[in-house]
Amino acid sequence: MIFLVKTLGGRVVAINGKKVTLDQPVEITGNSYLSYLNDEMQLVKIKIINVDNVNKSVITLETNPVGLNVMDDWVLKTPQSIYSALPCARHY
Repeated sequence: MIFLVKTLGGRVVAINGKKVTLDQPVEITGNSYLSYLNDEMQLVKIKIINVDNVNKSVITLETNPVGLNVMDDWVLKTPQSIYSALPCARHY
């Protein structure tokens, strides 16, 4: 199994406590994190604990996103596993 990191980004549409609405739907696997630059231009990375089942643009974060504002840029990094089938040949 090979692990790749999928990166996706966009803008924040709404913030309600730990729930953040993004401008596009997302899918996460494993430990996935939302990253953004706060008011002091420092990179903040918060673990995503849930993606809403009905509206996949709404995520729930582990902690409140301090310094994140509506229309701010966001980046999501999530591990993606892929299975690679390599041809095998036997020479006798």
